[in-house]
Amino acid sequence: MAHQDPDPVRRAYARGAFWKERVDMAQWWADYLDRLKAGGEVVPLKRKAE
Repeated sequence: MAHQDPDPVRRAYARGAFWKERVDMAQWWADYLDRLKAGGEVVPLKRKAE
């Protein structure tokens, strides 16, 4: 990606900087998808008038 640090060592350390937050976010998303699959509330989206 264009916004990556060009230094591979710094890039490796940066990957772990927010590991807990990344894991929490991934778990939240997986739980959300499971709720949808189990028949959770689905909110219809309105289309824009053309």
